[in-house]
Amino acid sequence: MRTISTGQDTVLRSAAFSVFSRIRIENGSGTLVNLTTYGGRDWFNGAEWGANVDEVVPAGRFFIARSHSTAASGSLAPLIEASTLNVDDAAAYSALLDPGADVYLDTATLAQASTLPANASTDWQNQFTGTIDSVSFGGPEIEIYARDKIGAVLADRWVEDERPYGTEAGVAIQTVMQDISNEWAAGQAVTTPTSPGFLITTYQQTQQSVLDAHRTLAQLIGWDIRPQWHNASSAIAYVFSEPDRAPSTFSMTFGSSGYIDVRRLDISREDVRNAISVRYTVSSTAGSTSAGTRATYFTSDSTSISRYGRRWMEIDLPDDSDINSTSEAADLGDAALSDLAYPEAEQEIETFYFWPVQLGDYYRFLANGVHYDANQDWAVYGYRHVLRQNENRTFLQVRG
Repeated sequence: MRTISTGQDTVLRSAAFSVFSRIRIENGSGTLVNLTTYGGRDWFNGAEWGANVDEVVPAGRFFIARSHSTAASGSLAPLIEASTLNVDDAAAYSALLDPGADVYLDTATLAQASTLPANASTDWQNQFTGTIDSVSFGGPEIEIYARDKIGAVLADRWVEDERPYGTEAGVAIQTVMQDISNEWAAGQAVTTPTSPGFLITTYQQTQQSVLDAHRTLAQLIGWDIRPQWHNASSAIAYVFSEPDRAPSTFSMTFGSSGYIDVRRLDISREDVRNAISVRYTVSSTAGSTSAGTRATYFTSDSTSISRYGRRWMEIDLPDDSDINSTSEAADLGDAALSDLAYPEAEQEIETFYFWPVQLGDYYRFLANGVHYDANQDWAVYGYRHVLRQNENRTFLQVRG
């Protein structure tokens, strides 16, 4: 969970609080324009944004008033060249809402009846930093679609030429990731809070997006890499880390009065896999009589098999995979078994705006006597925020 102050924690746990929001767009000169005060008016109508474990690049939709009068000079429609709003710092025509421009969404949660904080106030918390992909302005409300700024670059930039990475002796996996980023993604930093200690030997990197190249490497060891808020940096970063598969403490408690509705609650064995084979090629380590041969690591969970039936899967690794020893295959297979051996309850709740949420957070949901009569401790695998007039909501998707 994002780090919050004692005061912010008190506000978020209160029965009611005020939510303020602002959206800033980069104009043609690179200057950030605050649309909540631009031209003496508030153009910002609302936003929806979030993240999901299956969607690596966070995205959002932002809703802007197209105009506040019938005069063309007061329009934000990108093709109105006569508008005094569609100008750069030199007052020359430049569509403000333009694909490729950066967009920043900030919110402030304060005690009820508080006033709008000043622009420089530390009450503002950045929630989304993105790049505009599209602008739809056929109706009276303009809709902007944007992706996370870091993720958009990594998804759009490709490894354009196949070439080898790593060395015969092996290079730290995060170093290889950074090498790929340096060559093909303008040097986007790979933040690694704790090194996995895994080495990459020489392999041929194929043509694919930089993001996919990084995630292919990360999945070799069951780790994750994605843009997310990084508390140590107090900013959004591109973080390579190991998911906490056995959290022991929860960071927030939601009682039945702390959320609006349980929108969905399911349990299914569809994705259960309790017998897992990992096929790999043994490393050509000097002196090994089995070097170059195919081997299999197998792991299973007898309790899960007894309860849900045998549900097998195989991970078939290529000959040039850096998973080339029993211990490495075991790490991968055991991580997969830990993730898949048991069905998970999946719940979506609608709650009041809760901006500190992050993927992987571990929350406690108190027994409500309707859906469960014992407290449930579940992890966040997705969330969506909705800010509209008189509607400030967060939809939490959790499982456990």
